[in-house]
Amino acid sequence: MQLSMKCSVAVHCLIFIHEYSSQIRVTSSLLAQSTGCHPVVIRGILSGLKKAGILSVARGTGGASLRKDPEEVTLLDIYFALEPEGLGELIGVHPCGERPCPVAQNIAGVLQGPYHRIEEAIRTAMESVTLASMIEDYEKRVGEQPALFETERLKVRVLSLTDVPALFQILSDGEVMRYLEPPFTLEQTVAFVQKYGLCAPPQVYGVVEKESGRLIGHLIFHPDEPKEGYELGWVLQASAWGKGYATELTEGAALYGEKQGVRQLMIECLPEQKATGAVARKTGFLFKGEKDGLLRYLRAL
Repeated sequence: MQLSMKCSVAVHCLIFIHEYSSQIRVTSSLLAQSTGCHPVVIRGILSGLKKAGILSVARGTGGASLRKDPEEVTLLDIYFALEPEGLGELIGVHPCGERPCPVAQNIAGVLQGPYHRIEEAIRTAMESVTLASMIEDYEKRVGEQPALFETERLKVRVLSLTDVPALFQILSDGEVMRYLEPPFTLEQTVAFVQKYGLCAPPQVYGVVEKESGRLIGHLIFHPDEPKEGYELGWVLQASAWGKGYATELTEGAALYGEKQGVRQLMIECLPEQKATGAVARKTGFLFKGEKDGLLRYLRAL
């Protein structure tokens, strides 16, 4: 006995859409990346939810948004949107009624009552669970995500694909990316998180502002030559500049690295990145020259 897996994928999609559709265009491709399902499967699920009046999907460019208040959508509504036959076939009975055996001829009738009561209990339970309650549970769990380290105002944690919308807003900003790379597309942001944030161990981590709970950038923190050394860097949204966050992150990373047995930190930046060089010097890094067009600053721990 098993409820359709499409129901769990649909809930995944609905929570993702609720959390991020106001920040970014949520497409079947992005949902496929988050769920691990093929985009064709996602499009089928979105189609079912749209027909049920739960979702709206924009024509042409795509992009899904909730059509109903999450308080008005139950788990049963979601299940029925994808399984029009409902719960009737949730528990099957083997076809044996034609066999010359009194048990075979009566087993369906014997089970009909108990199975019906079980199905009604499941229906009642699913009706009591709203999309709003599942969103609340999700947000609570995200808030409890363990930190790599924390500072007075910031929390550094592992990235996930649900961070893509917020990170895309940062990495697509030409001013933020001025000295780094051309502004990222959505697809490049997904690939970046997958390659550098979801590897083991991660090379970049999310930076969350404690007061607002928002992701405001990422921290670069990974082993570099020599073996006991780590490269350190940060990319923060423009509205977070000028608040001392870079200095706070650098000191926090140094303290964390020292506890982990890291012997040395390195910051590299272009000569034009005056603010980065200033933070390095302010936090005890020593200028060690230029290599491949980048200024190198080292700090022993």
